[in-house]
Amino acid sequence: MAEDLGETMRRFRATHPGRTFSDGRLCWPYLVGGSGEETVLLLPGALGRGETSFQYVAALEARYRVIAPSYPPGADTIAALADGVASLVAAQGAERAHVVGGSFGGIVAQGLLRRHPERVAGLILSDTTPPLPGRLNSLRFRAALLSRLPQRSIRALLTIGIGQYLRNMPPNERRFWRAHFAEHIAALTKAEVLDRARAWIDFDRHYTAPPNPKRDVLILQAADDRMVSPGQHAALCALYPCATRHAIRGGGHAASLSRAGEYIEAIRGFFEALTPFPSPLLPAFAGGEGCLEHGPTAAAPGAAPTGIPPVEGLPMGCLTPAERVAG
Repeated sequence: MAEDLGETMRRFRATHPGRTFSDGRLCWPYLVGGSGEETVLLLPGALGRGETSFQYVAALEARYRVIAPSYPPGADTIAALADGVASLVAAQGAERAHVVGGSFGGIVAQGLLRRHPERVAGLILSDTTPPLPGRLNSLRFRAALLSRLPQRSIRALLTIGIGQYLRNMPPNERRFWRAHFAEHIAALTKAEVLDRARAWIDFDRHYTAPPNPKRDVLILQAADDRMVSPGQHAALCALYPCATRHAIRGGGHAASLSRAGEYIEAIRGFFEALTPFPSPLLPAFAGGEGCLEHGPTAAAPGAAPTGIPPVEGLPMGCLTPAERVAG
């Protein structure tokens, strides 16, 4: 219900004041909750506001220290984004973190895994895409178009897009989220929108190689997500062939909002299966053909993720239970 979400948001804002962190170049706004020994890093989508993850912070902070950054102006490359959040995790006193990246946040999370694998304990990629060089021309065209539009027009387009994004929600929830995003869109500058576009282009150009160290990965995907095509989802699974997969029924690209409870339970189950943290540096990833067939079984829709794959028949590149507890 919208009233429940509104009250939850009011309590959250009262108990989670905004903070800032400088990585030496950019000033990162962020929120933090909890004081657990393990850390969870929640990376936001393209609007770039950590507060959108308030339900996740509130649900996870009883067990974990949860960091929810916002993307700062000027972060227009994957290096700037990944290096910044890696520095933020270190500044919070954590050697590494469980990382959750949804939509554009999944792009940042994949960049973090490639640039700072020692900071990533486990990785959840939600409703996101792998690097796809074949869409570079399309992304460049869109970025060029955005660069020619005035800020008010970009905000208008974002508002229309959010309306489509939320269209399948119950009316009360849709009203809450429409007001939430309208508040953030009103504060979003043209420069920040172009930052995201440039970072996405950078991702598709320079981060196509498979990640090198082995990591446990969970892929969450809404079955009816029109913003991530079946081909893009298949390419993501091929890039992480030993990933556990969990299907979400319904909700589209906004399922992480409208079905937050199901996402949170999947996140909890996956990360709890990884406790204690795996070794920060493990042998190089070398997953090959057949990994999807013999690795972790894809979870049935509505089922909890399987977490740890079987040892027998384990293909190269998949972690064994012994590797999970090593270190």
